Amino acid sequence: MGKLHTQDQSLRGVSTGYPDLDSMITGLTPGDLFVLASRPAMGKTALALGIAYGITTGHAPRPVGIFSMNDSVEQLISRILCDRAGVSMYGIRRGVVSAAAWTDILAVAVGFRDAPIYMDDTALVDIAELCVRCRRMKLRRGVEVIFIDDLPCIQPSSGNGAFSVPAVLKMLARELGIAIVVLAPLAKAAEPANSPGLDQLCEPDGIRHFADVVMLLHRDRSADCGIIGKETEGHPAELIVAKNINGPTGVVKLSFIPRYCRFDACPPG
Repeated sequence: MGKLHTQDQSLRGVSTGYPDLDSMITGLTPGDLFVLASRPAMGKTALALGIAYGITTGHAPRPVGIFSMNDSVEQLISRILCDRAGVSMYGIRRGVVSAAAWTDILAVAVGFRDAPIYMDDTALVDIAELCVRCRRMKLRRGVEVIFIDDLPCIQPSSGNGAFSVPAVLKMLARELGIAIVVLAPLAKAAEPANSPGLDQLCEPDGIRHFADVVMLLHRDRSADCGIIGKETEGHPAELIVAKNINGPTGVVKLSFIPRYCRFDACPPG
């Protein structure tokens, strides 16, 4: 308690880079399990990558680990570089990129080269093997936050007895003294035009019970068809903090930039 009294109460964990979110959850706190969930194609991987990039390249860089069962390391790096350089990933894939855009990408790549971000794209892994890899990354790299994309891809393991995957992830966060952020889907039955609720979180082995914080990403994808010519403008998005065992719940307003698949913080007011 004395330690809590003497430290900055506004931010107990690692900053997410989004001030309104930090003020609500006090950062990504060691020992806590965070869930970032959304319906398909909302951009939760992009949001997670943006947070990871900010943590590793800010004024006080902190080491971060990313375990991706869906994207290769090359894809993850490409997404980060395009996001930060302000270059369309679609243009990269088509090979339609200007010389100036390539210059911007290379400039970001130079700054990103030494960032303490460590990636593992092993596709088929069970929870026991994932724990081994997380412990190794913590020991060798000193990571303070680990992102896992995504929950349904983690297979259970008989070596963990009766413990579920979410229970093991929570215990792992406490054991290693790090924040673990796991990405998860929302039920497809959820109405796409309405903001999701905690009851729409898919419940593999009780993730809602073991999570300390549950965040639900939402934006109105029906508006995507009307963004032609406005791909670089900000479009409304919400990050709903639906569960927060140590603080308030609420909605954090974000701005989604379609061309770069990036989420920016909304200006005050």
